[in-house]
Amino acid sequence: MLLPEFGVKRPVTNLMIFLAAIMMGLVSIYFLPIDLMPRIEPPSISVITVYPGASAEDVETKITMPMENDLSIVTNLNELVSFSKENTSVVTCKFEWGTDLDEASNNIRTRLEFTKLKLPDDAQEPMIIKFNTSMIPILGLGVTAKESWERLHHLVDTKISDALKRVPGVGAVQTSGGLEREIHVELDQHKMTAYGLSVKEIDTALRNNNITVPAGSLKIGQNEYMLRMPGEFQKVDEIGQTVVKVSDSRVVYLKDVAAVSDSF
Repeated sequence: MLLPEFGVKRPVTNLMIFLAAIMMGLVSIYFLPIDLMPRIEPPSISVITVYPGASAEDVETKITMPMENDLSIVTNLNELVSFSKENTSVVTCKFEWGTDLDEASNNIRTRLEFTKLKLPDDAQEPMIIKFNTSMIPILGLGVTAKESWERLHHLVDTKISDALKRVPGVGAVQTSGGLEREIHVELDQHKMTAYGLSVKEIDTALRNNNITVPAGSLKIGQNEYMLRMPGEFQKVDEIGQTVVKVSDSRVVYLKDVAAVSDSF
């Protein structure tokens, strides 16, 4: 029986078919989830490496290029995008749609083990970040003040940011902008030359004198106490008193070759 003949001779059956299709459509609309931002995760993984004190050119040649060479052979890789700036290298691996990102992360982690052997000693451990839509901020707040603008960043970070983190449903709160406290050590090149000092020696002296060292434990009777030797700087004046060199019975302090200031 042809379709036109079936439609004419059996109108009740046709009506039931169309009613069933309409009912299925109405039920589907009722149960169909609607999301303003559906979960469509881009298949990309970024590798971020921090190289303190390096210029953009040094980051490009010593961090980004070796990493690109090793990551370019990762399975299912569609595109490799890199970005180099002062102190930071970002290499993004974009994969084919449908790629298992967990497996891709393991492959990248394996390739990075070979790359670490080529990186400078001062470079930090590469960080693997999988981007997803939940990382996109949904609300931005701007804060201004006519007074205490030097402490505005501290107030927002400790008062407003911490309060927002405790709100139910808030995944993360990021604070940016404003002035952050920073201790400036401005070296005098002429004085450093006169004392025979280098920037590396001063950096090493500051690191070695700004640490807290565990000192084991002490057991008295039934009580056991954990010991430590606090050695971190508590005041700005203590930084200037750091010994950077001892030669010919002469002690050279940081304040002799640099100006230390509490700034932003």
